[in-house]
Amino acid sequence: MASAFASLVSCDTAEDPVPWVERTYLFWTSVSDHAILRASVDAATGDATHIDTLYTVNDGVLSPASIVVDQAASVLYWVDYGTGDIVRASALDNGSMEILYTVPSEIPGPVGLALDETQQRLYWTQPWNDLILGAPASGEGEVDTILSAASGVDGGWGIALSAASGSLYWVEYLDVELNRTWLDGATVVQTLYAGGSGFLRPFSLAIQGDALYIMDNPLPGAALPDRILRGDAGGATPLTTLYDVGVENAYALAVDTRQDMLYWVNQLEEGSIWRGPVQGGMPPVKVIDRVRLGQGLAVATLRVKSNSR
Repeated sequence: MASAFASLVSCDTAEDPVPWVERTYLFWTSVSDHAILRASVDAATGDATHIDTLYTVNDGVLSPASIVVDQAASVLYWVDYGTGDIVRASALDNGSMEILYTVPSEIPGPVGLALDETQQRLYWTQPWNDLILGAPASGEGEVDTILSAASGVDGGWGIALSAASGSLYWVEYLDVELNRTWLDGATVVQTLYAGGSGFLRPFSLAIQGDALYIMDNPLPGAALPDRILRGDAGGATPLTTLYDVGVENAYALAVDTRQDMLYWVNQLEEGSIWRGPVQGGMPPVKVIDRVRLGQGLAVATLRVKSNSR
């Protein structure tokens, strides 16, 4: 029988009879440790069962920010605002890192990252020069300017993609907005939620179907605490608070669409990763301690050998 955190899906040939399983992982970036880390997740409970450090400063990691996963290929992509690189590497072992793109040294960033698995394209934000860029995930091709300050971008940080609707979403911590555009070549920008909608300083977002989840990180002394808000992917409903307990200086948010579970990274109290159901209504639970300046977070279910961690 498969363990609690893996579901059996197939077996290999007689020459290599180790069965394949589906296993869920959390991946996160640590700015203080200059590292990319991974934890196995118990599918029954949502708890972390084992933690591995995949890539470190010895591999070239400096100040990693957002991280995303190509689940079909078991490949990680992340941005490093210290080196200016967009990087690709295996999600399953300590393979070599491949630099796909490098931002010119005079331009700060990148920070936010999204992946279109179907079209194999990456999109990232450069908040300090108000750019949203896109390029092939292969690393071969031109880097396109999707939107800029001329389009109204002002401090774009977190970014997410809905393949079903062909939409790209991002939050702006300076303009205090949540916007979207379409990936059909048009440069139409629609503001779904602005500051008066209920958030003060958004930094991260995640999408699940028609639901948006936003990490709001107000400045110290603000009337409202750090919290996770829920909205509609079309902006049709008001923002509501899902969690304001267990959210402490958080910048990264991810959703496990299989288990209907949200995960987020706190930077206070030595750093930690918490989880809670996407519908709210229950106290959140801490799952990992001592996450040092966690800046990016992703959750993915990958096909692996059953004897792997």
